[in-house]
Amino acid sequence: MFDWDQGNASRLLLVIIADFSCHKGPLPSISNRPEEWNKWALKTRQGVRQYHAIPTISDPHEFGIAIVKWWHAMQPDARKSDTELPNSLYSLDADAWSPLLRAGPNGLVSVLTLVVWWGHALQAHTRWQEDSQPMWFKMVNDLSKCLECLNQISEGGKK
Repeated sequence: MFDWDQGNASRLLLVIIADFSCHKGPLPSISNRPEEWNKWALKTRQGVRQYHAIPTISDPHEFGIAIVKWWHAMQPDARKSDTELPNSLYSLDADAWSPLLRAGPNGLVSVLTLVVWWGHALQAHTRWQEDSQPMWFKMVNDLSKCLECLNQISEGGKK
């Protein structure tokens, strides 16, 4: 379904940290950001976020829905759809993608962190909870493809 291994994850994180550093600031649609992120972000120590301290996610399915809704809300208009995830349209011009080219603690690292938390919470879901693992895989696939597009745009801007 997707090719998400440690190498890809590391490379994409480096892209976000290094290549997008000139585009600091929050992602679009902050009001749609999952409340778990807002609560966690407020619990910093001396201004440093505790990325190792994963919050307890009681319902991975509901948490996943909140992440997907936020991800969908911040997409370029051409990618917006009536389905849970955005359209699988990745060949957009740089202007369409520019609102997502964000580094820093409120940039794309926040989306990646939330998706990691969701994946972690899926490991502990019970048989009485709806399984959102298929949606998680789709989200990771879409996110990975978007990050590759953003990387190409970022590299194109350096020339």
